[in-house]
This record gives sequence, structure tokens and C-alpha cells, in this order.
Amino acid sequence: MRALILAAIVSLIPLTSHAQESNPDLALAGTYYDNGEWEKAADAYEHVAGEDALSVRDMHRHAIALVELDRIDHARRLLERIIAVTPEDPVAWFNLGIVHSHADRYANALASFRQAAELAPRWAEAWFCVGLCEVAMGSTAQAWETLDVVHALDEELALKLYESIVAEEAYRSDPAEVE
Repeated sequence: MRALILAAIVSLIPLTSHAQESNPDLALAGTYYDNGEWEKAADAYEHVAGEDALSVRDMHRHAIALVELDRIDHARRLLERIIAVTPEDPVAWFNLGIVHSHADRYANALASFRQAAELAPRWAEAWFCVGLCEVAMGSTAQAWETLDVVHALDEELALKLYESIVAEEAYRSDPAEVE
């Protein structure tokens, strides 16, 4: 179940626009990022961050590259820096939720996703992740309520959340039968 939830959450990582053209090293970091070369992207963003301050957008991209490399604590610290500067940024909260989910810290992930959803109430993916965290924590009663919100925003995501809730309830009722 954890793998299903993590895969669903990570697939929702928001992709940001292209790297700044004014700094060739930053442009190279962006190219690595766009090509999914996470190690090179993370190293390039580290190099650029040592020379200049990264924009919030590039800090997000750096954090996502770090998550892809399973450098969770580094990504968390970077996202917390973004949130300290821009606490009303729902993408920062969402990405922090992804980091916490990746580390199986579902209570923290839930709080982060909920903050993202409250800052951007029409963001279906944020509400979807709230529901997935509720499922992961065994709070299916709450997840059913969240499903109503998701359904009003995106029927496809609502179906995925519905399937996760039903699977979790089936597992909890008889784990041997589900496996």
C-alpha cells in the first residue's frame, strides 16, 4: 500500500518552468532537471547556490531532484527555507508533503498537504494527497470526507482515491485475503 501511495504522490510533483537564461550554470542545471538527470541536476543546483541565491522556482527544482535521489533531509531543509521566505506558497507546502511522504512521515505529510490545499482550495492534487495520507494513516472515515472534495474538483483523481480507500478498508478487514 505504501508503494501505491508514494507512487501516486510523487507522480504529482509539480514541474516548474525552464531555468533562468542569465546564468549558464543555472541553465545547465535546468537542462539536467528537464532530462531527469537527478544527480547532475542536484550537483549543478548546489554549485549555483554556492555562487548566487537561487530563485524560489529553482529551489523547488533542486528539492525535487534531491527527492528523486532519496536525499530527503536535504530536500526538507531546502523546502523549509522556501516556506520561511514564502509561507503562502502552496507548491512549497505540497512539495514538503511529498518529502514527508517519501520518508513515511504521514502525519507531517498530511499537515503539509492540508496547508497546500487550504492555500489553493481548488487544487485537486493537493486534496488528493490529503486523502492518500489519511488512507496511509488508517483514517479512512476522514478520507471518505476528503473524497467528496476531490470528486468536486477532479473525477479521475476521485476514482483513484476511492480505489485506495476501498483497498485499505479491505486490507484492514482481512489482510490475508488482500495479499
